[in-house]
Amino acid sequence: MVASRLDRFLVSEEVSRGGGGVNASVLPSAGSDHWPISIQWEWSSDSLRKPFRFEQFWLEHKDFKDLVTHWWKEAAIPEGTSMFCLQKKLQALKVKIREWNRDHFGNIFQDKEQVKRDLEELYRQGMALGWDDELRVQERNLLEQLEGRERQEEIYWRQKSRNLWLQEGEKNTKFFHNSVIQNRHRAKILKIKDREGHTVETRGEVEEVLVSHFSKVLKEDGTDRGNDIAQITRLIPRVVSREHNLLLLKAISMQEVEEAVN
Repeated sequence: MVASRLDRFLVSEEVSRGGGGVNASVLPSAGSDHWPISIQWEWSSDSLRKPFRFEQFWLEHKDFKDLVTHWWKEAAIPEGTSMFCLQKKLQALKVKIREWNRDHFGNIFQDKEQVKRDLEELYRQGMALGWDDELRVQERNLLEQLEGRERQEEIYWRQKSRNLWLQEGEKNTKFFHNSVIQNRHRAKILKIKDREGHTVETRGEVEEVLVSHFSKVLKEDGTDRGNDIAQITRLIPRVVSREHNLLLLKAISMQEVEEAVN
């Protein structure tokens, strides 16, 4: 028996951009040589806290690097190991960057739409009352803001799309955005089978199956492996003699250091 997948679903970009999950599954054939396909669209209301991500468009701000240097220096150094101190300083830096991003950039997508609405209102005023120098200055400022937001938006979507072969700056925002949506659809786990073969579909059940699986895979069962290791090592030829081993383990003399440096 040879089976071929012949049918596809064609959906609009608005559907894919609307969020949620789109999934197609094959239904029983009921005696026909064609198997029907069902498409489901599900919207998940569960909101997860987004992790901190470095945004490349921050580098467009002329003061960003100086601000990061300043925040890093002013962060208090707690007591503890070097790795603990580094972790705490990174946490403090993350808080500062988030506050700065909220105050200076806000929501770039909402701001872009607001600038467009302001431009439309400005053009209505110009057509109704006539253009003057003040309206021209406002128009120039709004166009600069719109161009800046569009560039930030393009860099944002390019970073998330991971399409590094295509450079930004050529108005490829729509392409980058669609690439991000496709990556999210491919990476999303809609359902999974547990160890008993039962299919689970809710987010909580999927997470529980994954955590349980990798916990069992990565857990050490506490078996004493000393005898097994001894049997293996007995088969490995001893290339380094006792005299060579003692020579390798002895303290380094100043003469050896001088000879190596010279």
